[in-house]
Amino acid sequence: MLVRFIADTGCDLPSIKKEVACIKLLPVYMIIDGAPYYESINITLDKFTAENGTLDVKPIVPFQVYLDAIIEAQEDGCSDIFIVTPDKNLFGMYGEAVKAAKLFSRRKVSAGINVNVIDSKTFSVGYGVPLASVALDYESGKFKAAHDIEKALLKRMSETLIVCRSSHGTRIFKRNGDGKNHPEKYIVFRGVYERLTNAPVEERAETIAKKLHSLDSQDFVVFFLFNRKWPLKNEVQGTAYIMSVVLSDINIKATRSIKPGISTTYAGGMDLSMMLITPASNFEQIDEIRKQ
Repeated sequence: MLVRFIADTGCDLPSIKKEVACIKLLPVYMIIDGAPYYESINITLDKFTAENGTLDVKPIVPFQVYLDAIIEAQEDGCSDIFIVTPDKNLFGMYGEAVKAAKLFSRRKVSAGINVNVIDSKTFSVGYGVPLASVALDYESGKFKAAHDIEKALLKRMSETLIVCRSSHGTRIFKRNGDGKNHPEKYIVFRGVYERLTNAPVEERAETIAKKLHSLDSQDFVVFFLFNRKWPLKNEVQGTAYIMSVVLSDINIKATRSIKPGISTTYAGGMDLSMMLITPASNFEQIDEIRKQ
């Protein structure tokens, strides 16, 4: 069983120490100030920031790019291909991948090759981290059948809990006693897009803690993704409280940091910060993930 995992650079895949040949990352396409860019090819976050450019279209991977990647996997002898995309309601990559898979199925060479398109129902490290863990387990020989790989991907993506902070999107308004509403940068808890932005700070923290306990795990690994600085100090009221409650209530086996790509930055803002928590059992090869 030869497997190929296909994802986009927007998944913010953690940096793996050893070469993992089974993963193919496709560059996200963007138009910024009228000019075409491909993430990690002719544009990187350190050379271009959201302050000096305007994103004209949503980040996307065109169906032809997905189709070319499928054909390449077929030519390499792969029998099972897994394409993992952001939530289908975000950027449209899921639809492009499905279109590519259907076009491939019409080709004569497609016989005996299974192309599985998986909607991660999340974004960024929400599918990049589980993808890394499954790919490492596959290369170590842990999976015996393609069905086991699909089950592991779906299970691990469902067990990734994300606390997200960004200046983009919904705002929380709090009153400072002067009768006026003041915008406050918000915190979002995403577990298959469950939103708690309008809940009180204490309720948000308790809900996250309950979600973690429901996973029936004693140990967890934590991934931090941030552009400038993870907001633990000098932050809006409530952020530090949630972090302290969540992190103090679980046993953290390991932590890693990840730098987001430019497509994630444009989607979430230059001050985007995320904390992903997943059971340590999903990352038995955590030592293969570099500390950044």
